[in-house]
Amino acid sequence: MRIVGERYPTRVLEMGSGDTLLLLHGQGGSLENFRHNIPAYSASYRVVAVDLLWHGLSATPPVDPALIPIWVAQVIEVIESLNLGPCHVEGQSLGGWIATTLSLQRPDLVRSLTLTTPMGLNPTTAPVDPVIFERVLKQQLATLHDLSVDGIRQRIASLFKNPDVIDDEIVQIRQALYSRRETNAALREVATAYFGRPSIEPYRIGPQELATITAPTLLYWGSANIGGPDAGEALAAAIPDAEYHCADVGHWAQYEEYDEHNRVVLDFLQRHSRLDTSSGAGSVR
Repeated sequence: MRIVGERYPTRVLEMGSGDTLLLLHGQGGSLENFRHNIPAYSASYRVVAVDLLWHGLSATPPVDPALIPIWVAQVIEVIESLNLGPCHVEGQSLGGWIATTLSLQRPDLVRSLTLTTPMGLNPTTAPVDPVIFERVLKQQLATLHDLSVDGIRQRIASLFKNPDVIDDEIVQIRQALYSRRETNAALREVATAYFGRPSIEPYRIGPQELATITAPTLLYWGSANIGGPDAGEALAAAIPDAEYHCADVGHWAQYEEYDEHNRVVLDFLQRHSRLDTSSGAGSVR
């Protein structure tokens, strides 16, 4: 792992070779959210996983409550600093919002989109139910305050359909990262802006923008994700020619049943890559 970027110092993990796959995690997470995906992906692709600003071990500058434009600028800096574009991009939750915004603003940098239980994308003009976000904000702030193993495990469990599959290591990783004073303080501000303020609303992506996505897109959903299968099907229908897969999982679809996730995503990527990477061998770079 190393830090890249001058304006937005970013922790990145690089592994494997071939076409590049950039991984963007969700709010409150870190690149370790993809710990069960990176080994499988890196057997055929150059994987670059990042910690978003204010998360993990990336920089914690003063929080801009608009959030989305800053994260998109950060990702562009990573892509340009490492000469990654155009690359495949998988974004989970918040990461899917960032990935979609990137594809709309800089389509030259995106070879394909894998949107795993994305947030911020609304295939209708109906407003988002604020009660859901109020509940999640309360949970997140309580977790950042408590920092106990049980508290963190409960927060992660809310993202799973079957919480029995949660392993101790991801709980310990999150506890260690949340215990860093500067990260904890920043994440409190980020969570409040992300779930509780109007400053982020202008950056939600509605049906007209979704209809202009040109990158090949896979929408990977969970049956127990917010809105259930109906919400996933409606979102997939709003994106031109999007492929859709709904697994029997919750919001952390890339983690809960990772073997299924890896298989579906790798099949999609192979069909949208420059080269046949099926025989590639991964190596740490």
